[in-house]
Amino acid sequence: MEHNRHPLSTATMTMAVSCILAWVAVADAESGQTGNREVTGADSTEVYETAHYPVLQLPQTLWTWLVYPIGQTTIYAEHEKLPKKVREWFTNEEQTFGIFPHVQLGGETSTAGGG
Repeated sequence: MEHNRHPLSTATMTMAVSCILAWVAVADAESGQTGNREVTGADSTEVYETAHYPVLQLPQTLWTWLVYPIGQTTIYAEHEKLPKKVREWFTNEEQTFGIFPHVQLGGETSTAGGG
């Protein structure tokens, strides 16, 4: 038994329906209406408001608690020029750098003093 084939294939029908739907969507967009609602200049912040889930915000909150003090310390150090002050504190007039201990533990007598 031989099957009768329709002159339009399934792919052609799908393309035709897609084109009709696209044409209707473009016509609605040009008229300024979407469905039964009119598009107005009203505030849309409530329409696109994201739901907040505290459990999903936990990693970001923990990261912020860890990194925020480091960032604030860096800003303070730059504002007060702390690296320059530390360099001046550890160098002399000739700009030589050295850290010398005042007390040394160990050695032959186990303790020593220095200055």
